[in-house]
Amino acid sequence: MGSVNGDDSNESSLNSDDPDADPNAGPVFRSLVAKFAFPQPSSSVPGKLRPRDCHTRQRSALLLSSSLSPPKTAKRALKPYTRPNVSLADPSPHLDPALFPPLTDIITPGLDVLFVGINPGLQSSSKGQHYAGPTNHFWPCLSLSGLTNGEVVTCKDDTSCPSRFALGFTNIIPRCTPGTDTLTSFDYSSNLPALVAKIAASNPLVVCCVGIGVFRTLAGIRTGEVRVGLHQVKGVCSRVFAMPSTSGRVRGVGREDRVQAFKELARCVALAKSEERCSAAAELVKVESET
Repeated sequence: MGSVNGDDSNESSLNSDDPDADPNAGPVFRSLVAKFAFPQPSSSVPGKLRPRDCHTRQRSALLLSSSLSPPKTAKRALKPYTRPNVSLADPSPHLDPALFPPLTDIITPGLDVLFVGINPGLQSSSKGQHYAGPTNHFWPCLSLSGLTNGEVVTCKDDTSCPSRFALGFTNIIPRCTPGTDTLTSFDYSSNLPALVAKIAASNPLVVCCVGIGVFRTLAGIRTGEVRVGLHQVKGVCSRVFAMPSTSGRVRGVGREDRVQAFKELARCVALAKSEERCSAAAELVKVESET
């Protein structure tokens, strides 16, 4: 009985809520519970934000400012470029003739070749020499053609070419311009009769058009492909040879192509001379037979 009563007294003491029954029961129980409890967040100090709260507020403020920003305005549309109306009868802008005078023609009777260009550039006009531009391939190609008997010639030799090699020089348009893009159709058409008169007066063996555009102007051809070589042009007594431009501004034509065109010109000149000699011999035989 004593053992049973002792067990009952122990159970009643453990299950009792009265702390006076066992002074060590309350703290022991609370310590056991504290080991398995979730940690509670520390109380924040009033007026001070934790780092996580700062980032959240900054992000919210950024989103709010972006949503309240005014919409972007569309860019102003550019007006399309309209080319000014220029009458074909109006001449292109002129340079001061005192600073850039026209080139003098170098033409004598009995020429083998009369070279015809479009018009002189700034370098040629300022120096007073034909094809004097530093990027022009005319003189190097002429030196390799065979028309100068193997001699190397430059723009400084243009005045002596008629007496030394029977070569002359002229242009469709005598006045100087920075480029051919400033010329109008009126410039070509108004100067064409004077060019035809020069050819008829000098009567060269071959007229060489230095540039396909020069040949189109002389022959009156606006469209169609133009081959390099000899052509017959109505109203021109001489043979007409078409070749690419020697200007360095012209793209798509290499120096080798220009050299080959000059060599073909030399071959045509030699052939024309042979035909002239044969024709002269046949005429002489005919005269002798009649007498």
